[in-house]
Amino acid sequence: MIEFGKHNATIIDLRMELWYRMRERNLVVWKTKDGTEIPINEMSDLHLLNAFKHSIRHNEIQDDMALGHNDTWALEHGYI
Repeated sequence: MIEFGKHNATIIDLRMELWYRMRERNLVVWKTKDGTEIPINEMSDLHLLNAFKHSIRHNEIQDDMALGHNDTWALEHGYI
């Protein structure tokens, strides 16, 4: 079993917490082709996965933290 201990918050921790709070308040949205904004926490699993694939294909993910090497590999090999 993996045990996690406390650690001092890093900028990554703070960024993730801020994103989580924004998501819970429906402030993080996906904009569809017709301009409809859908809160991502209300998207189905399939819709979320398709939005993720779309973002990768259209180079909309420019943040190294958002798309890691494993995600790129998984997409290239048909896992996502």
